[in-house]
Amino acid sequence: MASGFKEKDFEILKTIAEHILLASNQLMVLSNRNIQSLRRKLSTLEKQGYILAQLHQFGRGRGRPDRIFSLTKQGIGILKSEGVIAENILDEKVLAESISAVDHQMMINWFRVHLVYLEKIISRLKIQFLSCSSPFLPETESGHCFIQDFAIDATSRKSFIPDGVFIITDTIENKSLLFFLEADCGSESLASAERHIKDVRQKIINYGAYFDKLGYKRYEESWNCRFNGFRLLFITNALSRLNNLCRLVREMPPSDFIWLTQNQAVFKEGVSGKIWVSGGNMESSRQSILGSLCQTSNI
Repeated sequence: MASGFKEKDFEILKTIAEHILLASNQLMVLSNRNIQSLRRKLSTLEKQGYILAQLHQFGRGRGRPDRIFSLTKQGIGILKSEGVIAENILDEKVLAESISAVDHQMMINWFRVHLVYLEKIISRLKIQFLSCSSPFLPETESGHCFIQDFAIDATSRKSFIPDGVFIITDTIENKSLLFFLEADCGSESLASAERHIKDVRQKIINYGAYFDKLGYKRYEESWNCRFNGFRLLFITNALSRLNNLCRLVREMPPSDFIWLTQNQAVFKEGVSGKIWVSGGNMESSRQSILGSLCQTSNI
C-alpha cells in the first residue's frame, strides 16, 4: 500500500471512482463514517491532490450548494498503482470532467445512496447495483459495457444502456426482484418522428421488446437467481415532467412493468416508500417497490 495511506483512504477514493461524483453527505452514508471526521479526511485528500471539489446545487431545494468530490488524475493513478483500477481503464472514464450532465449523474448517485441506506435499515435485504459509469464493471467480449443490451423485434436490433441495473434480495424468503433504472432530468425528448435512441418513447419500446424476448434472463447467471420479469423505474426531477412521462406510459400499453416517481419523493420517503406510480396511472394509489416490506427511509 502507498506510503502514508490507510485502507479507509483507499476506500474513499474507490467509492468516489465508482460514482464519479459524490457529495460529503453521500459519502457519509456509503462509507458509514462520522461526517466531521469524513470532512477532515476529504480536506486532507484534496490538499494532497488526490481529489477535487466543486460547488453544485442539487435535489433538495434551496440552500447552500454542496461540495461534490471527484478524483484527479493523481487519485486515479494511486488506485491503478495498487491494482484497484485496471491499468487499461482510461482516466477519462473516471474523471468528472467527462460527465456531460452533472445533475443526471447526481440523481443516479442519490438513488444509489438511498438503496444503500435501505439495506442498512432493513437487514433482511441485500441489494446489488451495476452502474454504466463504473470503472469496475467488466466489458463484454465484444468490448461493450456489461449492462449494454439489445432490444430485438421483428425488424430491428436496437442497442440501449440503462443508467443502472440492480436486484433486491429478501434473504429470508430467498426471493430476488430485478430492476432497471432510468434517471430523467427533462432534457430528452419524450417522442420524435425520427425515434432517436434517447427519446423516452423509444426507450420504452426497447424495454418492452426486451421484456417480451426475455433478454433480462441473462442476469440470472450473473446473480445466480431466477427472474420472471423486471420493473423499469423512471425517476425524474419535476412534477410536470412526471405527469408527461406518466401520460406517455399510459399511451403505450402494456406498461404495468414501468413505475415512475419524482426525485423529491425519494428524498422525503426513501426508495421503498409508497411513492411509485405504477403503469403511469396517476389516479391510482402510490405503491412501494418492496410491497409488504414498504418502509419510509428518509436519510
